[in-house]
Amino acid sequence: MTDSRISNTTSDGTQLAPGVWKMHLVIWTLGLFMVCIVGYGFYSGDRINTVDAPLVQAAMKIKLEASTTNLVLEGILGDGFVGGLEPVWKPLDRAFLNFRSIFNESKKRKTMLPFQANTLDSADIDKLESKLSEFKDNARKRFEGKRISLLDEDVDRIYRLAFKNLTGDLNKLEEKLRELMSKNLRLFRYSQTIMVILCVLLTLLAGIMFQRFERRQERAYRSLQDANEQLEKEIAERERSEKAVRASEERYRQIVKELKDFSTAVSHDLRA
Repeated sequence: MTDSRISNTTSDGTQLAPGVWKMHLVIWTLGLFMVCIVGYGFYSGDRINTVDAPLVQAAMKIKLEASTTNLVLEGILGDGFVGGLEPVWKPLDRAFLNFRSIFNESKKRKTMLPFQANTLDSADIDKLESKLSEFKDNARKRFEGKRISLLDEDVDRIYRLAFKNLTGDLNKLEEKLRELMSKNLRLFRYSQTIMVILCVLLTLLAGIMFQRFERRQERAYRSLQDANEQLEKEIAERERSEKAVRASEERYRQIVKELKDFSTAVSHDLRA
């Protein structure tokens, strides 16, 4: 007699035992979720390296070039330099163009994943550009005014206010970019932590699956052994029954023979 616990497996081995398909479903679900986490981590890390960090560096570069330009302008005005200011703006213009190009590249990333921090919008870039234009205009006015009179304090005040507004906006922009990068880094770390936890869970589930499979194999082997022992007992019992039947037949034939001999002897005596 076979054990009913192994009767759920078909002859071709395609049917799973009760409860096993649930474990398979859990493993497949965790594996799929881990693939999504890995993809999210790859996208988030690539975004940090190619968008967030370059934007922060570009914003810092603009702030550095703006401070350098201000120092150069102060030096020019102090020395009484006469000439154009266009060469002075080139480093600052290059820094802003580099920032805009990085921003335009970031806009090409149309895929926005869940919980992904947004980058800047076009309004921030336009506001920064207007502040730069205002700073340049006030610098030109100050330079032209100083060429006429060295005591034009209103022009100095307006210029310094424009520079202060520019540096203030640059500081806010840099702070905003750093917050975005920090949020993306935090999400990236969370995704890596979740992936490690999922790897541990998958390892544990795989160990549980192997243990259950081994226990099932042991139970099936014991069931086969029990069935084999039961079959051997039935065969031995059948052999004993056959021997008993043959012995009974032999005794029956012996009795029949004795009866025939007795009948023959009695008939012979009666005739005599």
